Amino acid sequence: MPSSPDLTSPPETLETALPLAPADSFAIPRPRPTRSYLPQLLRVGLTIYAADLLAAVVALTGGYLLVAFAIGKEINHFAPFLAVAATFYSLGFWASGVYPSVGMHPARELKQLFRAALCSTLATALGLLLFSNFSSPYLWVTGIAFLLMGITVPAGRSLAKSLMRRLDLGVPFYFVGKRADIQQVQQAMGCFGWTMLRAAGRFGPAEDQTQQSGVLPPKQEVEFERAVPYMGEINDIVREAERNRVHWLFVVGEAAPSKSLFFHFPEVIWINPKRSNLCAGSTIMSCGMASGVRIEESLLLPIPQFQKRIVDCVVAGVALLALSPLFAVIATLIKLSSPGPIFFSHERIGAGGRSFKAWKFRSMVPDAQTVLAKHLAEHPELQAEWDKDHKLKNDPRITWIGRIIRKTSLDELPQLWNVFVGEMSLVGPRPIVKEEIQKYGETFRDYLRVTPGITGLWQISGRNNTTYAQRLAYDEFYVRSWSPWLDLYILMRTVKTVVFCEGAY
Repeated sequence: MPSSPDLTSPPETLETALPLAPADSFAIPRPRPTRSYLPQLLRVGLTIYAADLLAAVVALTGGYLLVAFAIGKEINHFAPFLAVAATFYSLGFWASGVYPSVGMHPARELKQLFRAALCSTLATALGLLLFSNFSSPYLWVTGIAFLLMGITVPAGRSLAKSLMRRLDLGVPFYFVGKRADIQQVQQAMGCFGWTMLRAAGRFGPAEDQTQQSGVLPPKQEVEFERAVPYMGEINDIVREAERNRVHWLFVVGEAAPSKSLFFHFPEVIWINPKRSNLCAGSTIMSCGMASGVRIEESLLLPIPQFQKRIVDCVVAGVALLALSPLFAVIATLIKLSSPGPIFFSHERIGAGGRSFKAWKFRSMVPDAQTVLAKHLAEHPELQAEWDKDHKLKNDPRITWIGRIIRKTSLDELPQLWNVFVGEMSLVGPRPIVKEEIQKYGETFRDYLRVTPGITGLWQISGRNNTTYAQRLAYDEFYVRSWSPWLDLYILMRTVKTVVFCEGAY
């Protein structure tokens, strides 16, 4: 009878490098003290919790002021109401499971915060009905406060995270793996902003200390070395972790994490950079004693597609009506800046490979191609910049009003019509031209499965400051990880990107 494999035998990679307990037939690896771990989590969790609670109080106060202004008189007993309602929201937020929020995906964060706010609002309203009646003005206060929390809670969290990042209050963690793999993972981790995890260093082969990977440009290589300094080889991890009170470890590479790591670190995250995009947005599914990765393709299902289409129609229709005065102002300025039409259309590839005309406000002079050819002939050093992404940082074809509407992305407002008629979506990959199909490679199949969007991950992640490969990775991630909450997060981040003109030219 063949002998069963020795499941306790250590892997050949990290296991032998990590120190274990003294050799003893009954000895097991002794976990290192984690007394500093709880204060780290409390420091982060309580800060975010305080920001959420303050945001709820601001929303309740705003609701009270709006209702009092609407009825034209002061409403009595606001202080007791605020104390009781704040208690309901306090309990609801804490029970939502979003604290300490370390490493949490922002789309999931939004989803759970919405559920917590909704449940707390319903509980507050029910309490009002038990001790009052339907004529109570505080029912209106509660409803308006719930709507205001859609602004105050995300804004409060964003401000709290920014402050914590400036004060270096994040939870520290170590990377272990090869330099090139760690660089790839670090870039992916920063795509959605700060998750309150702070890279304290990396461990890996000795040659990674000085040898650059070539994955990033030289300037970014220097920035990476400053942000994630080399701390030593694998056998130095436990000693450095105990000295610096680091309790999170990111194992980057194809080999599974060593079992010894689980005795020394309470939080071990394994990332395979070659498979990370495929498994992005997935969940771990238990199958008895085995486990697997559950990959859901939400945008292939009819109900999510219907939900997304309804939201696109409603939002685009309302926006077209509300922004019509702004359309008129921009159209007038375009006419005054140069002769020619107000709108410009360009043929793009949509869902399923169908072509459509994407509309924009005209931002260039009428004879744009002639001006471009002449400019490139006079400045041949710019030809490489043009060949890279078909863009120039200082484009001579753009009018003065064109520079303004491009910088603020107002030139793309006419694409709301494309959204309304179903050719585009509010959120999705940027629509591409036929010449870009070759650059997309295998990602083009993912692109064809969804409707291209006005905004997307590329627009909120650096836009023109990113590489084309990064743009393809963003598109692939979006298609495989879509959810209504991801769309909501991208739309909220788009406002910030447009206001600060991030990556636009």
